[in-house]
Amino acid sequence: MVELIPSQMAALRVFIGLAAQFPVPLADGLAEQVRTASCDHGIPVRVAPV
Repeated sequence: MVELIPSQMAALRVFIGLAAQFPVPLADGLAEQVRTASCDHGIPVRVAPV
């Protein structure tokens, strides 16, 4: 798992939102993990590495 602070999670969500424009597809399951990750106001978010 990777711990992210809210601003890092926001940047990752922007990155995932732009994925259709990338020449190489995202790793399988990454977008879904980012979409379903949650944050408790200042407590790091955990995203499992793909």
